[in-house]
Formats: sequence, structure tokens, C-alpha cells
Amino acid sequence: MINKIAQHWPVLRKIFIGLLITSFFAVALYLRIAFPYDVVFGGATVRYTGVDAYYHMRIIDSLAHNFPHLSSVDPYMIYPGPGGTSSSFPFFDYLVAGIIWMIGLGSPTQHTVDMIAPYFPPVLAALTVIPAYFIGKTLFNRWAGVVAAGLVAILPGEFLGRSILGFTDHHVAETLFSTTALMFLILALKNA
Repeated sequence: MINKIAQHWPVLRKIFIGLLITSFFAVALYLRIAFPYDVVFGGATVRYTGVDAYYHMRIIDSLAHNFPHLSSVDPYMIYPGPGGTSSSFPFFDYLVAGIIWMIGLGSPTQHTVDMIAPYFPPVLAALTVIPAYFIGKTLFNRWAGVVAAGLVAILPGEFLGRSILGFTDHHVAETLFSTTALMFLILALKNA
């Protein structure tokens, strides 16, 4: 019996670590969705948890209904006349609106937009657990990667505050994409 376990230990260890990372992903989602759920979806309309979320949701809503055409005028931008939208390419807004447009099969309803967009930051934050694990694993060992993934999932602070349900802003996407880029850089340097 012990010989069989010792023989299959590398496979069992990979399965155990995979289950741990999956559970960290689930815990990260739960922390970011369960607690603010009643605040976001408790009323007649969706209440976003950040001021910038309303700005991004105007752009996402317009993009989802007119995909891929971005409105060049934002009537709320500069008082008393309308201002132009940001000169930079709104990748985050296109990403969210594109996913909403695909789920809505090219003609998303307002309900589809209101139900998908608030969940985007928690999902991106939970996905950050994966590159955090691989960074820790590559730099130190598997268990350091597991600890890093667990800490990313549960630690309080700005990352948790900006990745809760309804905080539809680009900060979590920046964190996920920069962490993933750093992971690939570390992997490339280690393998070079």
C-alpha cells in the first residue's frame, strides 16, 4: 500500500495542488461576490460599487448595443457641453462589451449587460490566482506558489476592494494582465 502511494505520489501531489488552486479560485470568487451582492442587486436597478464604474458602464452599455462602434461624444464628460471620450483605446470596455455582445448573440438586452458586467472584476481577480501560483512556483517551489495563490485570493486591501462585485473598472484587468506578463517573463528567463 505504501509502495503504491509512493509510486503515484507525483501524480497525487499535482492533483492535490490543482484542487488547492481551484479552491482558492472559488474562495476568491465567493469573497468578492457574496458580501456585496445585496448592495449591487438589492434594488430595482444595479448599483455599482465605484464612481468610475458608472463611467465605464456608460461606455460598455453603448458598445454592447452598437458593437464595435465607440461613441465619440460623452454627454456627461464636460459640463455644459458634451466632451469627447478618452483618446486612448478603451481595451477594458471593449473586452467587457465584446463578451456581453457574444453572450447576447449580437443583440444583448439591457438585462444581459446589467447581469454580466458587474461579475467581470471578481472573475478577473479570481483568475489572478493562477499566474500568482506559477510565479511563486517558478521563483521558489510549488508550495511557495500555493501560498502566493492563497494570499492573492484572500488578502484585504486595494486589490480586494477594486475587484468586488459591481466595481466594473479597469484596475483588476491591469493586475491580471501585468501579473500574467510577469509570469511569462519569469518563465522565459528561467528557461533561457
